[in-house]
Amino acid sequence: MRIAIASDDGGFGLEAELVNRLAAGNDVVDLGAHALPDRGNYPDYVLPIARAVIAGQVEHGIAICASGVGAHGMRE
Repeated sequence: MRIAIASDDGGFGLEAELVNRLAAGNDVVDLGAHALPDRGNYPDYVLPIARAVIAGQVEHGIAICASGVGAHGMRE
């Protein structure tokens, strides 16, 4: 499965953990943040995920915000 994942700086730690876990058996596309302090607003990271899902480049997208609550989208 091909999965895009990204987070703002507040969700960076959770994103890194998920990338490690998802990489076993999946093709994970990490769209940022790639290092701290990559500061950006949540939409800066969500839009590339949404575009990748809509374009069919990935099957699933996971976005993580500063609160640590993820958002999941799936192309049908």
